[in-house]
Amino acid sequence: MIIESPSLTTFLCRMKNVGIAPNLPSIFTITAAALGLLVIIVMLAYTGYGYDVTDEGFYLVRIADPFADAPAVSQFGIVFYPFYKLLDGSIAGLRQFNLLLTFSSSTLLCMVTIRKHRKDITRTTLFLISLGIASTSCAVFASFLLTPNYNSLALQGLVIATMGLVLIEPQARYSSVAGWLLTSCGGWLVFLAKPPSAFLLAAFALIYLIASRKLRFSLLVFATIFTALLALGTMYAVDGFTSGFISRIQRGMERLAWLEDRTVSQIIRWDPFALNDTEALLTYGFAAWTFSGLCLIASANMFARAAGRAFVATAGIAAALVLLGNIAMPDELNIISSQQTIVYGPLLGLSIFLFLHWIARGCSITQQRRIHQPLAPEARQWPLVVLLILLPFIFSFGTNSNYWYTSPPAGLFWTIAGSILLLHGWDRTQQAEMLASWATFVQLPIAFLVAAGLHWPYRQPQPVPSFDAATEFGVGKARLVIPKGFAAYLEELRGVLGPHGFASGTPVIDLTGQSPGVLFAIGAKNIGQPWMIGGYPGSTKVALMALSHESCVALGSSWILAEPGGPRSISTDVLQASGLPFPRSYKIVGEILVPTAASGHPVSRRQIIYSPTMSPAEITSSCESYRS
Repeated sequence: MIIESPSLTTFLCRMKNVGIAPNLPSIFTITAAALGLLVIIVMLAYTGYGYDVTDEGFYLVRIADPFADAPAVSQFGIVFYPFYKLLDGSIAGLRQFNLLLTFSSSTLLCMVTIRKHRKDITRTTLFLISLGIASTSCAVFASFLLTPNYNSLALQGLVIATMGLVLIEPQARYSSVAGWLLTSCGGWLVFLAKPPSAFLLAAFALIYLIASRKLRFSLLVFATIFTALLALGTMYAVDGFTSGFISRIQRGMERLAWLEDRTVSQIIRWDPFALNDTEALLTYGFAAWTFSGLCLIASANMFARAAGRAFVATAGIAAALVLLGNIAMPDELNIISSQQTIVYGPLLGLSIFLFLHWIARGCSITQQRRIHQPLAPEARQWPLVVLLILLPFIFSFGTNSNYWYTSPPAGLFWTIAGSILLLHGWDRTQQAEMLASWATFVQLPIAFLVAAGLHWPYRQPQPVPSFDAATEFGVGKARLVIPKGFAAYLEELRGVLGPHGFASGTPVIDLTGQSPGVLFAIGAKNIGQPWMIGGYPGSTKVALMALSHESCVALGSSWILAEPGGPRSISTDVLQASGLPFPRSYKIVGEILVPTAASGHPVSRRQIIYSPTMSPAEITSSCESYRS
């Protein structure tokens, strides 16, 4: 008689059942983690590439000089300024820091949240699954805007605050105190990024603490005092006193309202949800794939579960191929990098699966008796699930864009909420497999978003991997790889400015309405406000107010960058109205063509650079006489 020796897999499974072998993570758990790491590695690989002269230029101006007396609603620059200095002005280093901070904090949140609900998951499995889920936080970088900004800071603050809320307990333990401190820190970061989101977060966090019976008045007072100290410290660092900081935000809110011509009532609204054909195909396709895969894996039939694992494996392979650029991106996918609605796909599939699963299991009395795990979260756990579902909308609250399109960048919280709902109703082995499968399915749309962002970077003319010209940016001489046409434009601009006495730190008034990043790149100082943005109903009014707020001394030595007939151009009439003797006291030192497709516009434009012909003292005197 021939006795067959068991395979290694069979041997390990038997040893696991008798408690001899360690709890080894499944291949799908490892796959989910590998995909998560691949997402972050691909993005890290391109942190030294690309440069958007509009939004990203504005972010860098705010970070490089957050203490400038410029009214603004968001004060994200003060948070990242120390790291900018620590990294010696390296833009690539700052982007890497932003990516790693977002990914690592999201991983910790996943681990803390899942561990809080199920303590029988091994640490290795928990860590690997959390790596996969955390990659969904990279949706905030989907348009390839990797530089720290108010959106990334708001997400980071929400992650930290949520971690604190999860750690808070009714008892005054060390972990609970740490939770209150984290909630305070996270809430303050959200306030510095997006004040409307911070106020909404505070309201829903309080409701969550009451609903989950975690609220202790003494610790609430302690957290409030700690938040007040954070606020006072920040205000002193920025303005030296509280009134200046508050006035800065108030004036920023006024200018924003004038710029966009909207009222508070327009912030609280219900936006329509609509998908174009390409978005609908991907969204419903991901939903169907997720639903089918989870149904098969949840089945008791061996062949059905094998088919479910094939669904998971296919999703993982497809995501990896998309990330590595082995699948072509048709032009119809361009819009998904900006609207990101495909994130809803796996969420829709999971929602349908859970609904049908709970009905099927709940209606079967025979099966119910054999269930050792509750079908759904307990009553005290539902407040957290509801809060997680609301957090992406808290993230987007206050924006002038459609809330359905601006919430998916914070879809990490929806993914974690789905993970909590999947923790119930399964034995230990099946539970880990369901979580790993979910972590893989949700990364498929993330892979498409990252690939689309690399292929159609925000307001840049060609795919990121094709950038091939290195040039220096800013006072710190940070080097980035950008398109040849844009690099040639910057070199030509520097060549025009240099012979006429332009030096690093020279103040410039930007009337192009879209070039804060150009001023940062050549080392100029932005006058008026970090971005004199054009193209909005109130752009001229805000520009005039910004220049009128500047001192005549600052205006007296300023150069002017104009773009007559440009799509966002601001009229030179604001110069005269603010007290400058333009054009009689200025001369044209050069004209230059902006490369095609720069700033997101498909046509080339002509820019004119003016320098003063009178001395700064004479222009200052003329300005003061006009204003008096």
